[in-house]
Amino acid sequence: MDTSDNEITAVDIQNSYQTEIFGLGEVYEIMSIERLRKKLLKKYFAGKLFLSSNKKHSGRGMTLDDLKKYLYNKKIVASGFVDCPPWPSAPLGHQERENYPYPIVLLAKSIFFILILFEPLWRNPQRSHMTYCFSKKDENSPPSPKT
Repeated sequence: MDTSDNEITAVDIQNSYQTEIFGLGEVYEIMSIERLRKKLLKKYFAGKLFLSSNKKHSGRGMTLDDLKKYLYNKKIVASGFVDCPPWPSAPLGHQERENYPYPIVLLAKSIFFILILFEPLWRNPQRSHMTYCFSKKDENSPPSPKT
């Protein structure tokens, strides 16, 4: 995973998505993005997933159109919204790290797995925490070095 800009995170779909965990919301975020990454990996095998906070949700980050404009020179083959939990978000700045016991995290992951399957039913620009664009790897470009 590399960050080319403070607002955009680029993830090679061959690699798992990771982020700092403050609470169960980040666990949901990771699981939601991982589901999207694996879905894209099955279809395209190689490419970059560009992620940004959704400006329409939190007031920070980029809108989906802004992200597409920023990546104008990339071949975007998929775009949309991801990380859309069915509960309201905590207020901005309320990111205190909470250490949950392993059984609670395990139970939460089981529940989140089911919720993420139904996420497209309530996914929209106002509720989704992140926007994404996927750029398929150009077959004519040299392979990127392994890191």
